[in-house]
Amino acid sequence: MFYYHQNFMETLVHQCADADKKSKWARQRMAAVRRHDTRTYMLVMKNDGDHEMVDVKFCPFCAARLDDEQIADKPLKLELIF
Repeated sequence: MFYYHQNFMETLVHQCADADKKSKWARQRMAAVRRHDTRTYMLVMKNDGDHEMVDVKFCPFCAARLDDEQIADKPLKLELIF
């Protein structure tokens, strides 16, 4: 499921179906999968410490097809790590 984040409403962040059973750290990692307009991507940290946007079609955590994911009505209240 994609959620609007409380700090930015133009980009959606992904949370797996069983996210409520996961730790806060795991939920923050899931939020690295994002959608903006028509692009779905994941923020990946490179060896030099910079972040790179990599296009993805499936969630690397739950294998859900991201094109088919619904958008939640409520914003996600989660501190993002990047």
